[in-house]
Amino acid sequence: MEEKNGKFSGWHKKYASSDVIIAGAGPSGLMAALDLARLHLKTLVIERNDHAGGRLWTSDFLIDTSLAASGFREILDEFNIPYKKGKNGLYVNAGANLSSKLISAACDAGVRILNMAEFNEIIYTDGKIEGVAMNWSPALSLEDAVRTSVSVTLKSKLVVDASGRDACVFKSLIKKGIASTEKYSQIDLRNAQTLLLEKTGLLYPGLAVTGMAVSTIYGIPAAGLSLASLLLSGRKAAQEVELFFAEDYLGLQKRRA
Repeated sequence: MEEKNGKFSGWHKKYASSDVIIAGAGPSGLMAALDLARLHLKTLVIERNDHAGGRLWTSDFLIDTSLAASGFREILDEFNIPYKKGKNGLYVNAGANLSSKLISAACDAGVRILNMAEFNEIIYTDGKIEGVAMNWSPALSLEDAVRTSVSVTLKSKLVVDASGRDACVFKSLIKKGIASTEKYSQIDLRNAQTLLLEKTGLLYPGLAVTGMAVSTIYGIPAAGLSLASLLLSGRKAAQEVELFFAEDYLGLQKRRA
């Protein structure tokens, strides 16, 4: 037991402060985490379930098959995943193959995934997001006073909301009176993926959004979003975060000069 406690203390000391914290280890969160870790950014992913991957494992139909269209073939090729080409430009593959390889690639790149870790609230100071407070998922059944006492604070330079339809990080800002939703009316399902990718990225100082969280924030119909669009949204989020750190670095160099 002492050895386990020591390992946890070592983990918490190492990740008490990260470059990026991603809330959610679904398709978008994992893809963003992988690309950010490849940029040598210290990346921590917190996931409320006991496993990473989200809908990658079963798709929307509770079957072990991933079905997607445009942009999907390149991702399958990247991870060397076998697939079959179906009708209308669709690609079919085993969901477990894609999810396990994406998780493995992220871990190999240096991503730390913390399962059973529930986002609690945002750390917001002087108009900027500076990290998150999280609870262990089993602690959510406890009384509020006890739940607060076991909350863990994790700091970061940037937070990514990849929490899916819950958009829990963004909603934390709403509770604080900082943010509000912006919905579009009468969105054509055929334009859903385009709008998702357009709106993926930095939303507030210190916050980026990706995947189904973007759908919730902007009212983009989920029926028009494929698995490929979620993966591509994660990749777009990583690109936006990369620009954020590049600009932050250049600004720091100018201040030092």
